[in-house]
Amino acid sequence: MKAQAIIEKHLPKEIVQELRSFSCGTDKVVTFAAWVAVKRNCAAEKYKPINSCCRAHDTCYEQQKGQEDCDNVFCDCLIEMQKKNNERKCERIVKGMCAVVKTFGEDAYKNSVKPQ
Repeated sequence: MKAQAIIEKHLPKEIVQELRSFSCGTDKVVTFAAWVAVKRNCAAEKYKPINSCCRAHDTCYEQQKGQEDCDNVFCDCLIEMQKKNNERKCERIVKGMCAVVKTFGEDAYKNSVKPQ
């Protein structure tokens, strides 16, 4: 059984729907881990701005604007969002998300080109 099916089988439908609209992560398992980290460590009002940063990052990758530039804009977006009502736990999460894309984003960047 695939990880997505396992995750979806054991969660309430409203959480599954929320996960489907969450844009942080390269696959369902990573997305689930990021979602849990954000939900547990960041104030509720930061959820949508964090998700917006992830969507913008995905779009930047799809448009092939340069991995380093996309990652820097993503990190700046997360850090700026975090400054509002600064929370230490959330700050650690967004810095971790930034480090992950800078360290492991190369394959995601290369694979993000949509066929024409």
